[in-house]
Amino acid sequence: MEAKNSGQITLEKTQLDQLPNNYSIWLIDHYLKDSLDLRAGSNYIFTINKADTASFGSYRFCVVVRQCQTPVLPFQLVGFNAAKSGAEAQMSWVTKNEGNNTLFTLERSLDGGTAFEILDTLTSSGAGSYFFSDNNPPIASDEYRLKITDQGGVISFSNAVTLIFVNSINAVTLNINVYPNPASNIVNLAINHTGANGYTNPVSGQSKFPPLLSAPGESTVSTVYNIKIVNISGSVIKTATSSGDTWQENITGLMPGTYIITVTNNSNNKLIGRSTFVKM
Repeated sequence: MEAKNSGQITLEKTQLDQLPNNYSIWLIDHYLKDSLDLRAGSNYIFTINKADTASFGSYRFCVVVRQCQTPVLPFQLVGFNAAKSGAEAQMSWVTKNEGNNTLFTLERSLDGGTAFEILDTLTSSGAGSYFFSDNNPPIASDEYRLKITDQGGVISFSNAVTLIFVNSINAVTLNINVYPNPASNIVNLAINHTGANGYTNPVSGQSKFPPLLSAPGESTVSTVYNIKIVNISGSVIKTATSSGDTWQENITGLMPGTYIITVTNNSNNKLIGRSTFVKM
């Protein structure tokens, strides 16, 4: 360290906070035979005497970085959750040993988890609990997850939580029919290929939907449907797939209330229909 004049100088720590917490950082002053723990303090004040060449120069100071003998406890995601709050989606998560430089990236998918977009990235503060709100979730089946980059650069993901936002909780399309409604034990679902008005006899279960027509030479490969039962809070209660136009589920274990059934095309995730039923 060179200096034009004698006097007091302050060294300020910068750009060292990105080192993992299992490393100690010390500033060594060979002239005064002193040291400063840069984890605990950020400034070091010293004096230069131009008459004493040992008080300045390139050999007075050095920074020593050592790996601690006691390893830092590994990061742990205790839990991640998402819930609807009016027209918003609110996410919360609880962590352990996240330190002050773990990165949390909130992600959202609109295609059933095939692709995710980044909503925001937060840096940990050591608080242990964190919150984020998606103020404008799309009117769709929105899937949320948390991407974690820990202090060592290791990437992991939370569980995914699906919330369904609709214009109205009672929105019904003519492409599916749910019966009986209300239901106590069994709920049946009939799917209309064509989207034309149809009807299923709630007693016999026989579908009156028009048959699927194919152009000459066109394949009649059956469609595979993704089926979800969601409660009015937006939590997915049941998921299933069906390659037929009818589907049946035992709902004896469901709590009484209103539920949404959503049907999508497995091949392209397009919405086929959405309806509600009441569990007695």
